Amino acid sequence: MGVNRILLLRHGQTANNAQLRIQGTQDTPLNDVGFEQARQVARELNSFAITRIISSDLQRALSTAQAVGDITGLAVETDQRLRERGYGMWEGMTSAEIHAAYPQAWEKWRAGIEPDVAGVQTRDANGLSVAQAIEEYVQWAQADDEDHILLFVSHGSAIVNGVTKLMGQNPSEWTMLHGPDNCHWAELVIRPNSHPQYRVKSWNRWKFSAGTLVSSSQ
Repeated sequence: MGVNRILLLRHGQTANNAQLRIQGTQDTPLNDVGFEQARQVARELNSFAITRIISSDLQRALSTAQAVGDITGLAVETDQRLRERGYGMWEGMTSAEIHAAYPQAWEKWRAGIEPDVAGVQTRDANGLSVAQAIEEYVQWAQADDEDHILLFVSHGSAIVNGVTKLMGQNPSEWTMLHGPDNCHWAELVIRPNSHPQYRVKSWNRWKFSAGTLVSSSQ
């Protein structure tokens, strides 16, 4: 008994996503496309025997998680440790606007280097928070008498940073994972006697992504 896999789902589209604006810790709602994405992906994830849903407390993630909760009958729990990476003054800005206002920091950011701008959380700090939350719930499931599949609903950078930490890497230095698109999900299998114990089985999945719905990578 315990848990042998976890699912990580990015929230649906928001107006900021559609406009390619950085959201970070801004508490932005899903737009109409995002709500439809959430309903569609909930149907897909219903094929898994999910036993617990844990979401970032930001409303775009929480609304996405609730769509899964509605179809599975599970209550949605919130954990602020699953929040998106904070971007400080950059939140609400497009990449082009950041480039114009912070050209040197932008160059570092796009090269995968921490920009060292006040208020911009490091990938490592964000990843540590997310990974600690995930590991806490996994430890609970491993100690339980029932089998579990856990679903974590979070954000693009937060998922990348958290998974990188779970794999034993520093996300401030190791940047090989691309952030999942809106309402795309990943599956990690757990092998308790391995180091690290997490292995990525699939990444950036969603069978409706090639259809008429729009998903944004930012």
